[in-house]
Amino acid sequence: MSQNSVSSGVEIKVARDESQALVLRLTGALQGNALSDAELNLRDLSLRSQRPVFFDLSETMSVDEDGVRLLIRLARALHTKHAKLHIVSPNPSVERSLRTANLHTLIPMFANVPQALECLEIA
Repeated sequence: MSQNSVSSGVEIKVARDESQALVLRLTGALQGNALSDAELNLRDLSLRSQRPVFFDLSETMSVDEDGVRLLIRLARALHTKHAKLHIVSPNPSVERSLRTANLHTLIPMFANVPQALECLEIA
C-alpha cells in the first residue's frame, strides 16, 4: 500500500501495512508550530486500527520541541486505542534530539523495522 501525504514540509508515506504493524515513513523536518496538518494526517493514518504503529524517521532531517510534542500527543492518542507508537531508524541527528528530550523513555526506539517487529513477537 502506498499512500503519500505532504503537510507542512513533512511527507508521510505508508511504507508497510500488514497485520503486525503499520509503518509510516516521515520525510522532511518535524519542526515549527506549523505541524498541525501533519498531525491531522498522522492521526488519521495511525488511529485506524489497534495495531502498533512505527514511525520510520530514517528520512527525517530534524525534530524540534514542536515535533517532540507532536510525537508525544500521537503516542498518547494511540495508547487510548490500545495501540503503541514506536520510532524506528532515526538518523543520528534526530536520535540525539529525541534522546536529549528523553523521548526514548516514553516511546520505544529501534534501529530498524525488523528489530522492532522482533520485540513485538517477544512481548
